[in-house]
Amino acid sequence: MKKIVILLLISGITSPIFAQLPSSNISFGLKGGLNLSNYDYSVESKSVETKASAVKSFNFSGYVNVPVSPFLSIQSGVTVQGKGSKVQAKQSKPSLSGDIAGNNKFPGEVVIDTKVKVYPTFEDNYISVEIPLNLVANLKMGRGHFFVGGGPYIAYHLTGTRAETIEGSAASKEINTKNDLKFGRKKGDNLQPMDYGINALAGYQLSSGVTFGFGYGLGLADLLTESKELNPEIKNRVLSFSVGYAF
Repeated sequence: MKKIVILLLISGITSPIFAQLPSSNISFGLKGGLNLSNYDYSVESKSVETKASAVKSFNFSGYVNVPVSPFLSIQSGVTVQGKGSKVQAKQSKPSLSGDIAGNNKFPGEVVIDTKVKVYPTFEDNYISVEIPLNLVANLKMGRGHFFVGGGPYIAYHLTGTRAETIEGSAASKEINTKNDLKFGRKKGDNLQPMDYGINALAGYQLSSGVTFGFGYGLGLADLLTESKELNPEIKNRVLSFSVGYAF
């Protein structure tokens, strides 16, 4: 119920804006396609190296396009996005101070002894509902027009999973776990429930209404719920490709 209320509040943000705009030439559209989602993942430690890699997912959108001039329009809607990333970490410079002394914490770390730490590789995959508000420029060319634009977005995370792998050694086996992601702001939650950032889009629309486009979402919110001594940060980065139809 809480998630439904929040989604209704989010959708209500754009409704008053479009209510004040003229209804002539308003168009609607649907589009969907591939997401390549990644984290901008960083920690404040010279002895821990992290590497984030993209995971494949999907996007599906319903949108409304409202012309405000012959060349400009305001576009908004509701987008269901698959997001996440695969993160690997390793200790590159062992030391008895800082990280190795146990003064710092990394999400999910396992201390083998006072000199060795094993950081799990984890992969997040989750579904997010996103509301963008874009200013779009349109340039007629050939049998259609090019479009390019951008603007802010807000998002709410619905559900997802985190898979963790701890590499084994000669004396131990590889450990694999998979659990539901916990979205919230309390201790023990994995990720913040809300996100915000800037998105950009571009593409081409045929006179028939068929569209081909791509976009990029630059998350500005730190998604981690707890402040740890390594001060890790997670921010979303999403590259999307889509095919759709405007009517």
